Amino acid sequence: MNYFRTIILSLTVFSVSSPLIACAVCGVGKEESRLAFILTTGILTITPLIMLVGGAYYVYGRYKDQNVNDD
Repeated sequence: MNYFRTIILSLTVFSVSSPLIACAVCGVGKEESRLAFILTTGILTITPLIMLVGGAYYVYGRYKDQNVNDD
């Protein structure tokens, strides 16, 4: 019975709904908006990677200093 409801609901949603555009920038934005979208995506992709590398470098530096002081 529950399976039947799922099928009916899925068919209703797919037959009634129309395609949606995610945002104005992705589809038909101005060239300046498209460039801003691409640059923002790049910055938001690279920032966590830089933070991870920086954190690893900091931990390595602290570990190295601790080993030098132990000798």
